[in-house]
Amino acid sequence: MTARARKGGENQKKNKKNTMENNIIGPDRRRKRRTTNAPSPSRTLTLVLSACLVLSLLLTISIEEEEEDASSSRRRFDGDSPSSHRAADDVQWNRRLLGKDGGGDVENSWKKQLRERRRRQRQLSRATHTTQRTDGSSRGMAEAAAEEDDADLGRVGGGSGTRRMAIIPRYADKHHFEECVGKTIEQCQVLVDKYVKDHPLQFDGRSTLWLDVRKIRELTDDSYYKVVLRTDIQGTRVMGLFDDGMVYYPWKWRVNGADVAVGPWNCKEAGIFLSPSDCCSKIQNDVTQMDDAGHYLACFVEEPVGGPNNPERDDRAIVVTDSSGRVARAPVAH
Repeated sequence: MTARARKGGENQKKNKKNTMENNIIGPDRRRKRRTTNAPSPSRTLTLVLSACLVLSLLLTISIEEEEEDASSSRRRFDGDSPSSHRAADDVQWNRRLLGKDGGGDVENSWKKQLRERRRRQRQLSRATHTTQRTDGSSRGMAEAAAEEDDADLGRVGGGSGTRRMAIIPRYADKHHFEECVGKTIEQCQVLVDKYVKDHPLQFDGRSTLWLDVRKIRELTDDSYYKVVLRTDIQGTRVMGLFDDGMVYYPWKWRVNGADVAVGPWNCKEAGIFLSPSDCCSKIQNDVTQMDDAGHYLACFVEEPVGGPNNPERDDRAIVVTDSSGRVARAPVAH
C-alpha cells in the first residue's frame, strides 16, 4: 500500500468519526439553546398585570373592612336598635316640618307659637283657676292654651261675601265629640248621631246634628296672604291668640325669591286692645312689600262663636278637618 493510499484511509476514518460526534453532540446543543432563551416581552407584561390585579383586590378588601368597622362604631354610638334610627329620622322630619325651609333652624313665628303653646301647657299643669270672658262666662286655661291652633284661621274674601274657614275656640260649656278625632266626616256623623240620640235632653230632643265642616288653612290656599285677627266676643277689639294682643302670621312672606319672617305684631297699646281696623293698619304699615304672587299682606277678622256677628246654632257641630279630610280636633256643638 502506498503512502497516498494510507493517507486516504486515515482521512476517511477521521470523517466518519466527526460525523458520529456531530450526530451525538448536535441535538444536545440545539436543546441547550432552546432552554436558555430569555422570556418574551408579552409574557413579562402578563405577569406584571396579574400582580397589579392581585394588589388591587387586596387593597379593596382592606378598605371595605375599614368602612365596616367605622359603620359598626357609628351604630354603637347612635344605638343599635332600629327604633333609635327611626327616632333620629323623626327628629329630622319634625325639624323640616317646623322650619318649612328644608330642615333649617331658622327662627320664625311658627316656632314662637310652638314655644308659647308649650309654656301655656306647663302653666296649665300647675294652675286650675279660670279666666273670665268679656261676656262674663268662665273659661278654663285649657281653652286658652288651645287657642294657639287658631293662628291660621278666620275669614276668606271680603265685605258681605266673607265665609268662615275656622278652627273655633274650645268652649268648656259646650259638648266636644272627642271620639271623632282622626275619623272621616262620614264616620264622625255616625258617632255624633249616636251620642245625640242617646242624650236627647241635651240637644232639645234632636236625633242628629248638621256637621259644619271647615278645613284648616294651608299655605297653598287662596287666603294665605291674610293675617288672622281674633277679637273679643263683640268683635270690636283684637285680643290675639292668647288674649294678650299679639298677632301672628304662621308662614314666611316671599319677596324676590327670598322668604322673609314677618310679625308678630302687638295690637295692645297702653293697656288698650286696638280695633281690627287699627291693628290691621299697623300690620300693613310694617309689611309694605308685595309678595311674589302679587299680594299685599291683608287681614281677616275671626270672632268667637256666640257674638252678634257669629251666633250659635243648636242644630250643628262645627268640625275642623285637615288637608286629607279627617277630623283634626274634637267637633264642638254650638
